[in-house]
Order: sequence, then C-alpha cells, then structure tokens
Amino acid sequence: MMTPLSHPTTAAERLYNESQIRTRNCIERCFGVWKRRFPVLSIGIRLSQDTTMAVIIACGILHNIARQNKDADPPEEEHCNVGDPNENLMEAYDPIPETQGGAFMRSSLIRDYFGRL
Repeated sequence: MMTPLSHPTTAAERLYNESQIRTRNCIERCFGVWKRRFPVLSIGIRLSQDTTMAVIIACGILHNIARQNKDADPPEEEHCNVGDPNENLMEAYDPIPETQGGAFMRSSLIRDYFGRL
C-alpha cells in the first residue's frame, strides 16, 4: 500500500494525499462494519495463520451474503467516534518505512496521474 506524504509541497502531492486519506477513511469504515458484524475480528483470533486467513475470508463471504439479502449493517456503538470525514488524518498516521521501489512508484503515480489534473 502506498503511504501519504508527510510534507506535500506541490498541488499534485496535495491531491494525492487527499485522495489517499479519503480512500483510507472509506476502508476504515468498512473494517468497522465487519468488526461490529463479526466480533471475533475485533477481539482477536487465536488460531494458526492459515486458519485465521480462512476465518477472515469466511467473514467477507458472509458479509457479502448479508448485503445481498439486504441485511442492515450492525448499529454503531455509542462510544464509537466516526469523526469528521474532512478531518486531517495525517496527525494520527504512523507510516511504515517504505522501500526505494515503493517511493518510486508513488512519485510516478503523483507525476503521471495527479500532475495532470
């Protein structure tokens, strides 16, 4: 996964960061729905790695079946803060050290896609 830039300087870099952060917000909300629907995902799984992967895949399949059958998403807990979608999440972001190849791919994407907008 590509990471946001710590200090964007150009318009293309700012657009890239905004796009990355908005996408991350959407994915985090999806993970929240899964964790509410399948509590085992939020309390932790004490199984082998292969079995854990099977449990996560099964949760995904069951979630899709529930959505196809128009089953409502589980309600949000009262203490759960969703937050403002326009909030700057860079403050809470702890980046994973990136490889040289990853930095090159990110720079290419910013130049070739976001630089044209």
